[in-house]
Amino acid sequence: MLRLFTDTDCDVTPGIASLYGYSLISMPYSIDGKTVYPYEDFEKFDAHAFYDLLRRGSLPNTSAISKDRYLRYFEPVFACGDDILYVHFSRAMTATFDAMDQAVSELKTRYPSRR
Repeated sequence: MLRLFTDTDCDVTPGIASLYGYSLISMPYSIDGKTVYPYEDFEKFDAHAFYDLLRRGSLPNTSAISKDRYLRYFEPVFACGDDILYVHFSRAMTATFDAMDQAVSELKTRYPSRR
């Protein structure tokens, strides 16, 4: 079976992910010194409050997730015998793929028939 993944960089909400059968990876951002994991730190994105912060001059920064976090998302899928298709915002615009590549490489040694 093929399990579909996307992440919050694609502006996919948990409801949309569930509707289409995706698993959702929370991609963090920092704003005003606080790191936020969308849909882990809150259930519903408050766009009004977020854009109010931007209007007041706050600037968010995105950050990559770790190899260990990818392992927590992907290993249960491989352990069940399923493969993964991960649809992401852009490989060229984020360093998170280095961590993902490391996690997948490690998982492929444990689950060599998984893709």
